Amino acid sequence: GVRDAEVRLSRQGDEASGGQEEFLSLAVDEDTLVGYARLRGSEGGAYLRELKVFGHVVPLNGEPSSEWQHRGFGARLLEECERIAREEWGRSILLVTSGVGVREYYRQYANRRGRTARMDGPHVALPLR
Repeated sequence: GVRDAEVRLSRQGDEASGGQEEFLSLAVDEDTLVGYARLRGSEGGAYLRELKVFGHVVPLNGEPSSEWQHRGFGARLLEECERIAREEWGRSILLVTSGVGVREYYRQYANRRGRTARMDGPHVALPLR
């Protein structure tokens, strides 16, 4: 299997529709995409529009197998999105577009870092400080 250390983070940015779009990806090589995140910064805030880690669905309390999920790759992408929003864009909150089923993931993610996520309309608001 692939060791976690072999998975590399890359970033591509572009200005679009009056804001900044960032595409972050985790990959082993050109043919093996582990996961990605789409981040947007604009006057209205910093938005994590999509975060995806590939593999079969594994319950949150399930054991990681050779699949990509629940091995920390989503957190690695999310941490980089938070860093960009906080350090490069000067934001104090990251607004996450998420379905009902994954909101608990973001709440747990924030709690493990001593922060409290809250709902802000359709978004999960993750404090960055």
